[in-house]
Amino acid sequence: MIVEQSYGTISISCNQSGAKIFLDGTYKKTTFSSNPVALENIKDGYHELTIIKDGFRTWVEDIWVYFGEISSVDVTMTKL
Repeated sequence: MIVEQSYGTISISCNQSGAKIFLDGTYKKTTFSSNPVALENIKDGYHELTIIKDGFRTWVEDIWVYFGEISSVDVTMTKL
């Protein structure tokens, strides 16, 4: 029997450029100015999204990724 994997996309908008994006503890990408960052081919289900930048509070949220859909996340980082 072949089990088909289900994937979705996470679109991340962040108010800070140069913040590091981690998904389930693994580094994925870095944010850019006002352009959203897309994490594609993410297995559907719950994931922990973490955004880190020096001088700012770490942002962490559990998100649900749906098969074939884009999960949009708006991140507002605050200074320490």
